[in-house]
Amino acid sequence: MNNLENLRTRRKAAASLGNAPDGLPWRLSIDRGPSAADMLAPIAASLGYEDAEDYRDTPFDQIAASLNHLFEQRDVKSIDTEDGPADCYITSRPISSIIGPTLLARFTPKPSATVPALAASARRDTRNAATQRNVEGEPAVPVRADIGTGRLAIPLDCSPPLVVNRLETPGAPPSFRFLRRFQPESLAALQSARFDCNIPESGDHLEGAMSDPAAYQKARREVLHSRQYCGLACRADRAEIVQLLADVADQLHHLHEGGRIHGDLKPANILMTAHGVRIIDSLDLAPGMKSPAMTPGWAAPEQIIGDDVQYATDQYAPGLLLCTLIEGVIYGEEVTFIVPVGGNKTEKFVLLRNPGVYLPPELAPVEAAGIGPWQLFLARCLRFPPADRFSTMADLAAELREVSGRSALNGQLEMAPWFGTLEEGTGSLELSWEVQDTWG
Repeated sequence: MNNLENLRTRRKAAASLGNAPDGLPWRLSIDRGPSAADMLAPIAASLGYEDAEDYRDTPFDQIAASLNHLFEQRDVKSIDTEDGPADCYITSRPISSIIGPTLLARFTPKPSATVPALAASARRDTRNAATQRNVEGEPAVPVRADIGTGRLAIPLDCSPPLVVNRLETPGAPPSFRFLRRFQPESLAALQSARFDCNIPESGDHLEGAMSDPAAYQKARREVLHSRQYCGLACRADRAEIVQLLADVADQLHHLHEGGRIHGDLKPANILMTAHGVRIIDSLDLAPGMKSPAMTPGWAAPEQIIGDDVQYATDQYAPGLLLCTLIEGVIYGEEVTFIVPVGGNKTEKFVLLRNPGVYLPPELAPVEAAGIGPWQLFLARCLRFPPADRFSTMADLAAELREVSGRSALNGQLEMAPWFGTLEEGTGSLELSWEVQDTWG
């Protein structure tokens, strides 16, 4: 339950985020740090004041009130939503660092390690990703113009959470722009999603469908009380997850029909919700524009080299994602681009010109007869010139459904279902996940 009514003056609170992707309640614990009185206490004590009550109606009282006002200005903002303005607590940390990766990002296999033989050239191995940013050790974050960083916004009237963009302007306080309503994901939306774990003490093997909350909570309690590692995992059919990308292509086609281009498709911008898959956080581009930002590793070549974006730009990232999900190896001729990224700064990107996709017969999650059709489909998504890709996203979606129906994928993808700190309530209270936002 939310207890935000007095968050303007209180330093700690809790807010409901609905249910976590595994169906357990999700709670955000808020700690805004020390109060004005706590911060002033050492100075006040040195001047003979025992506590805040002692310096009421003194200059210290005015200083404390000013500090509290500054705290409120920092933490609480009025956000203009489609339903009107709403006073909200804005989290100190980005939403991704609070709730963790999306389900699709959790299910997506990690890319292979770099090949030592390429170290001499200081270039990354690009055989498993068609575009790479040539900056070692840096995360895949948007470059070029700052498009904002997503934050959770918790309305003080206890209505459902929002997602806002924090925008930085030199010489001015940060501003916040409403993006969308916060929408939790749901593992139960995947028909094939199942959990399983082994309990060392009893030797029991617990398993069941993620759509069975009672069985899942029983397994969770067993794992929580076990003194040994139980290895709880969630698995879903690869074929079902890949089929969701055809639904993503449908949504992109509808976006294109309205004259807009997403421009930043990646696992972090695809939600698996109880009401189906949903794409989020579009760059909202139009054909002929230059991409103001991009995520290295997912951006299309035309975004990286500064050419005009087209509707086919949105085909590149699904091609990369599908290659990862079915463990394809991308290969081809390397080309290097030096790209201006603002001011007098440049960055080096290594791309593959018209890459091919190789599915090792002994490892491919498809029968031998299906390898060729999948390779051709994926290679077309990744063609360097946008005109060489599919004519429309509707064509891509139709071809994906046709190839996956004719050459069905096998196997499962796995993720560890951890969504914060697992807490066990007392009495009738259920298990719940707690995530934290702490000002430090």
